[in-house]
Amino acid sequence: MKVIYEKKTDDFYYRNDNKKHTPLQCRAHLHYNVEIVYMRRGQARVFIDSDTYELETGNLLFVFPNRIHRFEDEGKQNEYDLFIINPDLTPELSQKITTENPQNPVIKCASKNPRILTLLDILSHTDQFPQDYRETLMKGYLLSFFAEILDMMPLKNSKPDENQAMRSVVQYCSQNFTRDLSLAILEEELHLSRYYISHLFSHK
Repeated sequence: MKVIYEKKTDDFYYRNDNKKHTPLQCRAHLHYNVEIVYMRRGQARVFIDSDTYELETGNLLFVFPNRIHRFEDEGKQNEYDLFIINPDLTPELSQKITTENPQNPVIKCASKNPRILTLLDILSHTDQFPQDYRETLMKGYLLSFFAEILDMMPLKNSKPDENQAMRSVVQYCSQNFTRDLSLAILEEELHLSRYYISHLFSHK
């Protein structure tokens, strides 16, 4: 399976299907930003690294940074909100988001949390924020949004396994792509064998 690394230029991206039932489907990819999907109506299958999850009506999906993921919905009548957000917009929580992993990235009872629903609605209308205070409002609402989600999503520390090593390499490369990069530099900076890094990329 070919995996695409996406270098996002926007810190905040939002779209919904406006009840057009646009398929929630994409090829395997990863990026530094978090990806959030709230399923208003319908069902889709989500693949994250080597795990598979079912996303159903009222569920919220939170894909952490640098996780290989893709969607399949088989043409179902889906209605959803999709957010792609740079975790660095909320430095108070970015360390937690980039160094830990959820036990399960799907919150099945998200629709029962009125604060999450309110914040979803607010963040889907950021174009209506007053220009002079847009960044301040964005940060405040995103902090609240992430805090509500993380409170409903038990986390675990990342283990030094193959997926974590891969994410470390990709994250380092994405943050230092304007500098010289080589296996020797990665080995020194990440304390991983250059042969192991080469194996990871060949394998993945």
